[in-house]
Amino acid sequence: MVTSTRSTVRRKKRNEKTQKRRRVANHPSPAYQAEPTGPTLSAPTTTVDGEIPEGPKFYPSEDIPDVPWTESRSCSICEKLEDMLMAATNEDGFGPAITLGRYEAVMNEVCTYCRPIFALSSDVPTGIDANDIITVERLDVALGDICIRFESEREIKETLYLARSRNYEEKHQCTSFKGLTLDQDWTNIDWLRDCINNCFSKHGMECEIRSSRPPLRIRPMWLIDIKHMCITSATNVMRYYALSYVWGQTEMLQLTSTNVEQLQWKKSLISSTYRNTLPDTIMHAIQLVQLLGGNYLWVDSLCIVQDDESEAHQQINSMASIYANADVTIVAKEGKDAHHGLPGIKDVSPPRTGVQRVHRIAGRIEVIEPQLRVTRSFPWDTRGWTFQEDKLSTRKIIFTDTLVQWRCSYRWAEDYVTMSGWRVREEQDFTCSAWPNFTEYCQLVYDYNQRALTYAEDALRAFAGVTTTLSYSFEGGFLAGLPELFFDAALLWDSFGGERRKASSPSEDHFLPSWTWAGRRNAGYRPNHVADYHIPRFLETGSSEWRMARAYNLVSRVLWYSSETPTGRKKLLESNSLLEGYKRSSQDYTNPLPAGWSRCRFWGDTTSNSNVIKEPQDLRYDEDIETYYTHVSDPATRFWYPIPIRDQATPVPMKTLEPFIHCRTQRGYLSVSLGLRTKNVILRIDSGQWAGKLRLDEDHEIGTLAKEKDSVTFELILISEGQVPNSMSSPYYPRLEWDHPERPKEGRIYKWINVLAIEWKDGIAYRKGLGRVAKSVWETLELEEIDVTLN
Repeated sequence: MVTSTRSTVRRKKRNEKTQKRRRVANHPSPAYQAEPTGPTLSAPTTTVDGEIPEGPKFYPSEDIPDVPWTESRSCSICEKLEDMLMAATNEDGFGPAITLGRYEAVMNEVCTYCRPIFALSSDVPTGIDANDIITVERLDVALGDICIRFESEREIKETLYLARSRNYEEKHQCTSFKGLTLDQDWTNIDWLRDCINNCFSKHGMECEIRSSRPPLRIRPMWLIDIKHMCITSATNVMRYYALSYVWGQTEMLQLTSTNVEQLQWKKSLISSTYRNTLPDTIMHAIQLVQLLGGNYLWVDSLCIVQDDESEAHQQINSMASIYANADVTIVAKEGKDAHHGLPGIKDVSPPRTGVQRVHRIAGRIEVIEPQLRVTRSFPWDTRGWTFQEDKLSTRKIIFTDTLVQWRCSYRWAEDYVTMSGWRVREEQDFTCSAWPNFTEYCQLVYDYNQRALTYAEDALRAFAGVTTTLSYSFEGGFLAGLPELFFDAALLWDSFGGERRKASSPSEDHFLPSWTWAGRRNAGYRPNHVADYHIPRFLETGSSEWRMARAYNLVSRVLWYSSETPTGRKKLLESNSLLEGYKRSSQDYTNPLPAGWSRCRFWGDTTSNSNVIKEPQDLRYDEDIETYYTHVSDPATRFWYPIPIRDQATPVPMKTLEPFIHCRTQRGYLSVSLGLRTKNVILRIDSGQWAGKLRLDEDHEIGTLAKEKDSVTFELILISEGQVPNSMSSPYYPRLEWDHPERPKEGRIYKWINVLAIEWKDGIAYRKGLGRVAKSVWETLELEEIDVTLN
């Protein structure tokens, strides 16, 4: 009763203050005045900390009444939301949380003002059920001020953020607002210009770190001159914007050896010859750069001579540098081709189509609903060529049909929500580290290979910018997308059931070898596939996870060679052998360490806080001491053993694709029972004894074979060896057969052989699957040494 009375008093006081402000103002809030006849852009302003400027004014699409709030209009849900908005947060940005109740009960209690917030059924793919629970949490995070969750017993179906708007905060003389109201039709160019200027003036090396590295200093050969509307030769001092978009299946103007001279004439791009062949996306980007004060724009179709194979190859390999060095990358996320355009640029393109959702809790507290509820995938997000453009761009202006986003390495903002004061890193950000980060490479491959390509033969070309950049830290570079330095580990990719890519021309099919992930869409590396040399930063020194990661060991067993043709001159993959030499040398503590490396030791009771690090000369070398290494290029990163660190100032030699690899190895045969139609099958010897597990690349492979026979024998070749202690309950390595009840568990160490299932055609072997066989079983087979050529 006391609580209820106090709540009533607080509401009356708030109501009196609200009425007083309205009497003083003598007119409703500017944001809710009648919409003017034409769109209006507000003058550029900046938030208090100067980081993210405000967006343009907003004219609502709904006629929400601006009437005095009275006790008779009270809604308990509005009251709870208002209390949450005003609640304090701790230093980590978290505040109290409450449960509103079941969805059906809440919808029976809401009023006209808060009902639209909870009417989500048509927006949520999984649907909201009557018994789903709605909770509200106070947050002070980048995305909003409160978080509303709709969840069942098994899952969170939807998460909605609400941000207090500028209009509400102005009334309360507060500057902590995040929600920005905007013009529904037009993007505020002044807001974008201020975002760019703030980034250059305030973020420093945070947004320049990529382009400052040696591998990212290459500049484009051609640029579009915005002032003279023509193509011009690029110089190292020219600052430029870049465009990232979807080409699609459309005819458009391209730079070729026949028109390169003519397109350098002033006004040639808008001449009668070429005006109608320039697609809307490119033309809108040119005009946007002009509005933003830029002088040059890089567009792949007009800044790479498309029929010059040598120049195209060099520029495609330099794509990482081109996008990293651009002042800003303009991203066209919408549209299936280059004719879609960039909507919402006044006097340039058609208006955008989005409707900003603004809610008025209790009729007076204005909050903005970010459009993060839109879960559909944009065409740009699904295309292979745009992957490296996204990962390597330092600053981005992202256009959709409904909104514009600003992203840089330090800030993320949308023209309806400001991220002022919050640093938001994109997931799987491309760090471009000084040492060869195989784990990062695996993640990049996995993310990239989910995307689609119009032409299968582009699988390696569209990833060339990434591999070229990584080549500056990966000794030996890349062979068909696989790092030579970690070639044994790189061969252990999973197909994930992806379809085999087939080149548009049979003559180019061999350029997508069966032994590389690039030959299959969706193929890549599993999340727990980590290199056995790198200690992930999230592992606490001395923890059980630390020791599990330390225990995994990959052992090289064969020498690999590559060639351009099946019978051509073979080249030894020296880097892979070099890595194995580093590993073996580090196991003898009497050997001197490679230049730049230091050996560190950890020991002590892992359950206490008394763990000690000592200098090498003070160390005892016994089994109770854990050893790890650091390098001067990145002292914070720890390694299980030294690895080759490449001098990034040394140029990376251009490499030709060599689609054939060769080795001399062991061959054995094992049978598979075909009772189950699955690509994961159990390998057995003739007596029926368990031998290992095989994961086939084709999902339908077993189903096809099962129609013909009860069992089948696979030809397997050894490619490497792995080992981990049997005592590990959850081994920190790619698990395939670990949990199988028939797996051998005798002895301290479990050892296995990594094998490829192969088939032959015209004397060339092709991968059919990847598996593991217990070493103790493999050595009992009738093995033979053979020479293998893989494509």
